[in-house]
Amino acid sequence: MVALRVATFNVAFSRSFSGELESALDRGGDEQIAAVQRIVESYAPDVLLLNEVDYSPNSSLKEKLAALLSGTEKSAFRYVYFEAVNTGVASGFDLDRDGIIGGAASDAWGFGAYPGQYGMMLLSRYPIDFHRSRTFKNFLWKDFPDAHLPKMSDGSNYYSNEELALFPLSSKSHWDVCVNVEGVSVRFLCSHPTPPVFDGAERRNFCRNQDEINFWRYYLDGSSSIVDDLGNAGGLTDSHFVLLGDLNASPSEGDSHKGAIRSLLNHPKIGSSERPRRSGWSGRLTHEAFHTASWKLCVDYVLPSASLSLIKQEVVWPDKRQVSLLNDCMTSSDHRMVYADLLVE
Repeated sequence: MVALRVATFNVAFSRSFSGELESALDRGGDEQIAAVQRIVESYAPDVLLLNEVDYSPNSSLKEKLAALLSGTEKSAFRYVYFEAVNTGVASGFDLDRDGIIGGAASDAWGFGAYPGQYGMMLLSRYPIDFHRSRTFKNFLWKDFPDAHLPKMSDGSNYYSNEELALFPLSSKSHWDVCVNVEGVSVRFLCSHPTPPVFDGAERRNFCRNQDEINFWRYYLDGSSSIVDDLGNAGGLTDSHFVLLGDLNASPSEGDSHKGAIRSLLNHPKIGSSERPRRSGWSGRLTHEAFHTASWKLCVDYVLPSASLSLIKQEVVWPDKRQVSLLNDCMTSSDHRMVYADLLVE
C-alpha cells in the first residue's frame, strides 16, 4: 500500500513570446515563479500536473522546471511528461471569421499566439512508462461520437468541411500518462479544455469545451471510437486512474455546459463526486467554498478512480491568518492548487 499525493495547478506560466518563460527561469528573481515554487514545496505532491506552461520541443524547460519544483533530493521530480499541444498551431483558415487568415490567436487549432503557448507538463516522483502512455492531440472533432459541432442560425455547420477534415477535438491535448507507483500502474488523464466563452452566437468554444470534457466519459467507457495519435483505438483499460486538470467547467456556476461536467463527476468509475473545499473555508457551504479560481468558479479537478482510496482532498486557499501562504497564492496564479491524498494498493 502506497500513499500518493496528486495535485493539479494552473500556474499561469504562459508568456507573450516563445522562450520567454525559460529566459525568466534563467534570470531568476521572478516573484510569480518563486511563489509557485514555495506552494509546491510546501505541499510536496508526488505527481503534479501543471497547466499553462509554454511547450517548446528544443528547450531544456522541463529539466529546469522539474529542478525548481523538486525541493529536496528525496522528493525530486525525476520524471517529466511534456508533449506538443494544439495551441498556437496555425490552422491555415479564418476560424474566427474576422476576414483575416492567421491574423489572431483564435485562428490557431487551439487559442494561442505561438505553437505551444498554454501547454501542459506532468511531473512525477515515480517512473513514467512512456511506451504505455497515449496522446490524443490529433483526434478529429468530427470523429467524436455525438459531436456537438457548432451551428449557424440556419442549422448549417459553422466550420466548413475542409476545416472539419483537419480540426482536432483537443484545444491543447488529452493525455493518458502511465506511471509506475511501486509496481502498480496508475493512469493520469490530463487535459485543459478551452474556456466555454469568447465566441459568438454559434458558441464554438462552448461546444468544444463540452466535447473535450465528454471525451473522458467515452474514454472511461472504453469506446472504440477513440483513436490515439499512434492510430490505436479504444479507451482506458487499467482500473487505477486519476483524472486531473483545469477543465474550465463548473457543475453549478459559470457558462459551461453543466451536463458535461456533471456526467463526468458522476461517472461510475470516478470514486467520488464530492468536490474539495478551500483549505481556509470555515463558513456555510456555499458555492464559494469549492472555488478553485480567483474569478469565483470551481474549474480545477483531481478525480481518482473508485479503485483508489481517497484519504483527503483540498483546494489550497488559506484564510487571512496564514499571511505568507495566502500572499503566495495571490501572487502565483489566478488558480489555486488542488490536491488529493490517495492510497494505491
